[in-house]
Amino acid sequence: MEKAANLYPTHMSVYDLQLEKGTTFDGGTLWKQQQEKIAPPKRIVHSMYKYASGYLRSRGYEHYEISSYAASPHSKTNNYSPNRSQHNSMYWEPNSQWLALGLGATSCLGNKHFQRPRQMADYIAFINSLALHGNSDDETVRITADNNCTLLPWFPSKWLLSPDQDDTSADGDINRYAELDEEDKDAFGNILMTRLRTSDGLDLDWIRRTYGEQMVNKILHSARMALDLNLAKVVGGEKANHGTLCLTDPDGFLFSNTIISSIFLELGLE
Repeated sequence: MEKAANLYPTHMSVYDLQLEKGTTFDGGTLWKQQQEKIAPPKRIVHSMYKYASGYLRSRGYEHYEISSYAASPHSKTNNYSPNRSQHNSMYWEPNSQWLALGLGATSCLGNKHFQRPRQMADYIAFINSLALHGNSDDETVRITADNNCTLLPWFPSKWLLSPDQDDTSADGDINRYAELDEEDKDAFGNILMTRLRTSDGLDLDWIRRTYGEQMVNKILHSARMALDLNLAKVVGGEKANHGTLCLTDPDGFLFSNTIISSIFLELGLE
């Protein structure tokens, strides 16, 4: 860790490697024995994670996401490092949108994800179909490749939200979450998970505006044990504002899977 920090990189990603079957580290029948031999015990992994967080922060790095560190300028007026990964940070923002090109690329428009074909023949047929039909109002574009007909989701450009367009409700008493379809609930679960993995945390006032007051109460109820154990905290909550729910660093980040799973269970998310 010291050698890496002495190179003065502007960004570092630090995480433990999971040995999974079907990967280069899969030794067939000896896989389990290799895993036990190579991988350190969990208590050692926990100590290494906490040490890395403390050491890199002492070296001037901002621990802005569970496994991400950005070199911070010495400025008291700016709490956010300009060296954060812009690419990854975009994925973690609520209502973020992006277009991805290429085989298997996944785009997100209007909180709906769609993926381009993974095989070249299907991809060429997909592009040809778009050239033929353009941005039609159909939610799907039919493509044909190798005599196989497939329906792929396609969302026209008019579905793109402008940066200042917030698909939220001013009435926080309405439980809008109950009205969402499964795809929208998956999108909500993804926002909840990714935001809690960042130091910026989950904006509970945004949750209230978007999904209703009841959703805020459920999230806080399911996070109560984490709050009591100082694994989580609410920042900036006062008067009419709910504030932001954040996991503490490093202990909250260390137990993030358990905390987030508890919230998912309370909300009926898988």
